[in-house]
Amino acid sequence: MSANSTNTSDGSRSGFRRFKPALDNVTECTIEWTIRVCGWSAIFFVMAIFFFVFRTAFPVLIGSHATTRIVLSGHNNDLVLEVRQRGTEWNGTEVVFEPVENSAAAVTHDPQSEQVIVHYVPGKTTARQIVDAFNDGPLSEEIRAELAPTDRLSARKRKA
Repeated sequence: MSANSTNTSDGSRSGFRRFKPALDNVTECTIEWTIRVCGWSAIFFVMAIFFFVFRTAFPVLIGSHATTRIVLSGHNNDLVLEVRQRGTEWNGTEVVFEPVENSAAAVTHDPQSEQVIVHYVPGKTTARQIVDAFNDGPLSEEIRAELAPTDRLSARKRKA
């Protein structure tokens, strides 16, 4: 017999062998729970991967809005134009600024030349008036305009 286990006079085991079945049960239970936790965490991480991939790819799947940023001279004059409908219909369209005399800012669209023409009075028309001409004019159903949240020229000046 080994030193760790000796039979007593009543035939019961003593020492390590007496606790071995309980220890085996605790070890087995711990390993099973570790496997369960690893399994559920793997499922969770795979679902998270799918979520982030689909969230990133969603605009590609359904199409995106054509958007452009127009950088104009001066502070707080940059414009952002966004086509309201998804698709490629407006891709390649040019935005042309055409000076006029004594007229309010106006916006027109020439589908043949694929141009959006912005009529403005040099030195008098503000960027806000051009935004209003887009949002209140004949192209308001097609194009949304806004002042850029950060003006590139102003940002450059602030860094210096």
